Amino acid sequence: MSFCRLLAFGLWCSLPGLWLRASAATILVTTNDTFAKIEMARAGDTVLIAPGNYSYRVFLTQPGTAAAPITIRALDLVHRPVWDFGDGLVEDAPGSHTAGDRGRGGWQFSGAQHYRVSGIVFRHCHNAEGNAGGVRYYNGTKNLYLAHCRFEENDNGLTGGSEDSEAVVAACEFNANGNPHAVAPTHNLYIYGGELTLRSCYVHDSVQGENFHLRCRRAVLEYNCFARARNYEGDLMTDIDFTGAGPFTQSLTLRGNVFVQNPAPVNHAQLCAVANDSGRSHLTFTVRIRHNLFIGANVHSSLLHLVNRDGSRMRAEISGNLIGGVSRMVVSDDRAAAFISGGHNWLPAGVDDVAR
Repeated sequence: MSFCRLLAFGLWCSLPGLWLRASAATILVTTNDTFAKIEMARAGDTVLIAPGNYSYRVFLTQPGTAAAPITIRALDLVHRPVWDFGDGLVEDAPGSHTAGDRGRGGWQFSGAQHYRVSGIVFRHCHNAEGNAGGVRYYNGTKNLYLAHCRFEENDNGLTGGSEDSEAVVAACEFNANGNPHAVAPTHNLYIYGGELTLRSCYVHDSVQGENFHLRCRRAVLEYNCFARARNYEGDLMTDIDFTGAGPFTQSLTLRGNVFVQNPAPVNHAQLCAVANDSGRSHLTFTVRIRHNLFIGANVHSSLLHLVNRDGSRMRAEISGNLIGGVSRMVVSDDRAAAFISGGHNWLPAGVDDVAR
């Protein structure tokens, strides 16, 4: 045997794991399996999860690629797998992650790359601090794609988004997430930063706070239905991961959505708001509201409240919307620091097309 053939044979014997990764695997998970079987997936693998109830934590950190993502999906979209922690706390459930933040999500993505998750139900994710999410992604997780999932009765439905994380959420339902007993506000979606695209989702009936509470550097919410938030529909506030002196920018685009206001919201001053709640200097917010339908509850709300009494620079462009049941288009606490433009909106009589 030649030296080259002998060397190749030795490498094959000594690196069986490398040999096995030559082709992608399909991994079937049933209720008889543990978190380890899901967490073992690597780039290109597909995890199929059988119907049933699951109550262990999942912690995902692996790097997929654009050409070979890690796919995790329901085996049967009619009878979906359900992650349901019942009356227990997430941190007390079995799982591989043992750090102090292990209770922050039923499923957690930490620095993960190129995951595609679909068809999973996340229900009753609660922790002692009252801020668990059905799913939490953080630590620079990128190219996370969630589709056809349901988030029901968790502290927060979807949360995370630290640093330069990226997520796309499509055709999901967020129903009755929020914890009325939590000290800090909880929401259907609470995203701390990074980039978020939310598309074709139904987000409704938040229990404590908003349907969406965003601190993203860039967020696009398009073709969704937002309905009956407990507090008000949603907002954009300061990204907590900014460092240095700036300048900084954050943007929110609302495009082609339907908003239906709660008939008795806790905060009836606005449907949506923008606020520099951390007082960050040299920060400019931009909100683009285009081609949406807003159905207000006639409770003297404004469509948009620019909370900028501290002089924070805010830009709002509002155009091509159908708007009913509001008394004002935009309220700016400091008009000198706000630039408001737009037009071609359909409005109730007596409401200016571009408010001051």
